[in-house]
Amino acid sequence: MLKRHLPLYDGIGIKKEDRDRVINAYQRGANDSDLGNSYGLGVAFASVISEWHKGELQINSSATLGGTKVILILPNQAN
Repeated sequence: MLKRHLPLYDGIGIKKEDRDRVINAYQRGANDSDLGNSYGLGVAFASVISEWHKGELQINSSATLGGTKVILILPNQAN
C-alpha cells in the first residue's frame, strides 16, 4: 500500500522519555518548560489525525536534526 509522508518539525526537540506523553493534548516536553508560546497541541493534533486515518506517527530526535522531526504517515486512499 502506498503511503504519504508529511514531515512536521519541532524547534527544540522532544526527549525520548517525553514522547509517549506529548501525544496527549496540553502536554509539553520537559525541555519546553521555559517557552511561554507553546500550548502542547501540535503533536497531539498530529496523533489524532493519524488515528482518524489509520496512519502512524513517528517522532525522531537527534542533534543532527537540530530538534525533533515528527512524520505523519497516512495511507494513500484511492478516489
